[in-house]
Amino acid sequence: PAPSETFVGRQVLMSRAVAALLHGRKRYVCLVGAGGIGKTALALAVAHYVRLRHAFPDGVHHVDCSGLSSSLQLAYALAAALSLQLVGPGEEQVREELIGALAPRRLLIVVDRCDELAEARRAGGGPAAASSSPAGEAAAAAGSPVAELLALV
Repeated sequence: PAPSETFVGRQVLMSRAVAALLHGRKRYVCLVGAGGIGKTALALAVAHYVRLRHAFPDGVHHVDCSGLSSSLQLAYALAAALSLQLVGPGEEQVREELIGALAPRRLLIVVDRCDELAEARRAGGGPAAASSSPAGEAAAAAGSPVAELLALV
């Protein structure tokens, strides 16, 4: 998707996210915040910026997780966004195939709208069950940059 034409008030966060992706030693940046706060707009603006600068030679991709309820569905959504054919019969094989296909590449994948997936995992008693902000806590635990978006006033 194209970035919003009216991206206002998030330039500092955008600069931090771009710097973390391009100059940091971490493989991902996690944007967290309340629904409707602008996480998607910021992520798309960052993706657009790095795409224009050819910072990721294997491309910039977007995966919308709306409606997904399992990690297997996420793996297939990632594969579809990257035009990969996954043939593994089970979840573990699919995961290994996906990791093998992605490992040698230098690309950016915007994984968007993970709330429903996290909710499904919490409802099913998955690893995120005890977490109030699974994405932010997971990223913080892994030592990755976390940008928490607050309301613009």
